[in-house]
Amino acid sequence: MAGEPVTATVRVVDQFYNRVLGHDAERLRIQTSDPNDTEPLSDNIVTGQDTLVLNFKTAAVNHTAAAVDSNISSPTVTYAASTSPYTGAFTVIPGSATRLQILVPGETGVPALGKVGTPVRQTAGKPIKVTVRQVDNQ
Repeated sequence: MAGEPVTATVRVVDQFYNRVLGHDAERLRIQTSDPNDTEPLSDNIVTGQDTLVLNFKTAAVNHTAAAVDSNISSPTVTYAASTSPYTGAFTVIPGSATRLQILVPGETGVPALGKVGTPVRQTAGKPIKVTVRQVDNQ
């Protein structure tokens, strides 16, 4: 659900997906497909695995998350970013509606950001179209 923390476990594995315990000095970061999330900072893998917290902000289908190796202990070896073979793409659903968003002419609602644009000047006494939407905290 958008805005809810999700725990992801990242493991260093061999070509058969067996955990490699002796691989303890690599640094990694998580890269997601959500343009509005806050991705965790790079972290060291100390025991062959690490747990990181992700917080997706944009409700959408086909989100992905990949662990990207920073190669600090093996600068001559390139480890490719990989999407977990167990989850692949996944869906983030919107949170429950918690407030109303009012859009006036010149403004556009943007998922996870709120709204953008500048209200267009209106003439007093003339009707205008106002859009009211229920939105979640994201």
